Amino acid sequence: MSIHSNFLNPINRANSFFIRLRSLLLFYKQVHWKGIPIGFLWILGIVLLVVKHLVDPQNILDTQEYFNEAFQLFDLEITTNHIYDFDKLHQFHRRTPLYSLLIFMGGKKIYLALTLQVLAAIYLPWGIYQLLKPIEINKHLRTNLKDSKSGQILVENHPNLLKFAPSPSILVLFLISYPLFAYYSVMSVPEVISSALIVILLNHRHEPLKISVILTLLISIKPVFIVLLPLMILFNLKKSKIWVWILPIGFVLFWMYRGNKILGIPTISSITITNPYDYNRKLLLLKSFNSEQVDSIYSQENIEIKQLKNPSEVANFMSQKVKESIINNPFGYLILHVKGSLITLIDPGRYDAMVFWNWEKSAGFMGVNDGNQKNNRTLKEWIYMFFFLVLNAIKMIFIVMGLVYCKRFLPVDLYWLLVLVMSVYLFTIGPVGSARYLIPVYGILTFFGGWGVVFIAEKFKSYRSGNSNNILKSKLS
Repeated sequence: MSIHSNFLNPINRANSFFIRLRSLLLFYKQVHWKGIPIGFLWILGIVLLVVKHLVDPQNILDTQEYFNEAFQLFDLEITTNHIYDFDKLHQFHRRTPLYSLLIFMGGKKIYLALTLQVLAAIYLPWGIYQLLKPIEINKHLRTNLKDSKSGQILVENHPNLLKFAPSPSILVLFLISYPLFAYYSVMSVPEVISSALIVILLNHRHEPLKISVILTLLISIKPVFIVLLPLMILFNLKKSKIWVWILPIGFVLFWMYRGNKILGIPTISSITITNPYDYNRKLLLLKSFNSEQVDSIYSQENIEIKQLKNPSEVANFMSQKVKESIINNPFGYLILHVKGSLITLIDPGRYDAMVFWNWEKSAGFMGVNDGNQKNNRTLKEWIYMFFFLVLNAIKMIFIVMGLVYCKRFLPVDLYWLLVLVMSVYLFTIGPVGSARYLIPVYGILTFFGGWGVVFIAEKFKSYRSGNSNNILKSKLS
């Protein structure tokens, strides 16, 4: 039976589902530390967070945009001209439709989307662990074998040879050390669903048809994932026909057509126009001017924007101002862009905790467009920021070590695909560093971080073992 017939056969698909479900349950059964069932405690924790969120719902500003998109897509009377033309870019065509569709299917409530988010949060550690399946034996362990195929069979039959790979417990502990993973598992935005879809994409990296479907889902849930489309096409260039990519490319073209119909601009999202103007450019200007001068520049431009006739003119105006600012200081913008990506890696997520726990509003690292002074932070926020800033810095050491260490064990294509997906995405999110933007690649970071934990643990054991041997030798001599 071919792969395609197996994929389409409902009985085989049902059997495959139950096999995977059993594998997931066995995975969580293995997740324990000194007899404590961490895996099942994590699932219980997610359930309690769901209850907390339903009793006291807290959401970020993006949530309202998803609800607005749902109204625009399915309640046509909402999309009237009561919004001024100059502000339509901030009101319409903000989000791609999948998450808004989930809201609509849930009766304009969050229950369906929330259910999928919780399932994604439970799936993610197991999905990360599945990436270990194609690991080959280290070259030193395979010296007496005739070929890599027999080495692969030996690995499958003797799992103890994979003792250098991270265990389920390490992966789960590393993942849940990101508090935002818990917050956004229950808050009404699609970040955790995105992270699960990326791990599914990586697990099916050699199946172009499935990749095409998953990419379409990713782009339709967050437009930023359009950057992965050319990467995955190139990765499967020799294995796929051009028609395989019709679905994601067709969706992108259709959604750009919708943008052109609504705003007069062929764009997948108005965020691609407003965010560079509202955030990226403002941060760049702050390198040359003080905050009062920058506010004055934007106030004057706002007067000009209000005089423009339609959203396409507003978009051209904003895009032109962004280009001018970058052309005037290209090196400064490049530094700012890279700096923002690096800040994203260590940002403690103070804003996200502030929203989730309903703390008094205050400013964060970047302080852009939030209207708050940085000295408004409370003591508990400073403690929170310091603790998770240090923890994230330590985790980055594990991640870098894991990047170096696991290269010897992973197939070349998997290793470089993981690195490229992470790097391309991180560079795309750019200057405004925020911990929330990192959630979609938590799976990749956890994968590398788990390897780093194993590597450092092995080094520590070797060091202790060496010291013990030296002490023993000195006593015997």
